[in-house]
Amino acid sequence: PVKRLVTLEAIPIGCFHGTPGSQHERLDPGAADMRYRRVREDFQASIMICGNFPDPHHRWVDKVLFVCPGSVGLTSAATYTVIDTDSTPWQVEAV
Repeated sequence: PVKRLVTLEAIPIGCFHGTPGSQHERLDPGAADMRYRRVREDFQASIMICGNFPDPHHRWVDKVLFVCPGSVGLTSAATYTVIDTDSTPWQVEAV
């Protein structure tokens, strides 16, 4: 599916490649907050996991955590991201 909404430990998590509306778009770290807000309007979740960008990054926009874990190894070393939801605020670490 293009997008999926799952709930883990009572936290709604949106997963998509690019944006919920298109796999060919992307949320890059230099995008304006308004771009992230539009995605938030289209897809309601507390954490948004997105792809289609080679470098890991995350950003808080309007109390929503957007996370891009980075490449899966096609253009660089594979990366993953750990989100610690037990801490306040949540902590994000790209590994």
